[in-house]
Amino acid sequence: MVQELEIKWLGKSTAISQVPRPDPTYTEYDMPRAQSGAKQLADYMDREIRHSNTNSPRGYLVVFDARRRNLKGAADFILKEDALHYENLELHFNPDYSITREDFSPAYRFFMRPRQSQFLLT
Repeated sequence: MVQELEIKWLGKSTAISQVPRPDPTYTEYDMPRAQSGAKQLADYMDREIRHSNTNSPRGYLVVFDARRRNLKGAADFILKEDALHYENLELHFNPDYSITREDFSPAYRFFMRPRQSQFLLT
């Protein structure tokens, strides 16, 4: 069986600037990034089906979720409730290809738990 895998990261990441800067810059990825990954995977699956009529491909979207609420910089200390705000939130896709397609598995989401040493002491 052919399997297609698409991996997406959600959260704040250090960006490498093309122009040297004294302070780091960041790129932040949120739910639209996961949705674009689902669309990208659906497109892969369509191409796979077109090129092979003997295989039954299956698509898997894997999302590593490191989002934090009220985070300014990637290395900042934050309140525990802000650090864990997204821990139990589900990802909602529109369209949800896992409902409309037989070859598309529901997304696998892994919450990237922050280190407790990054929590602000209150």
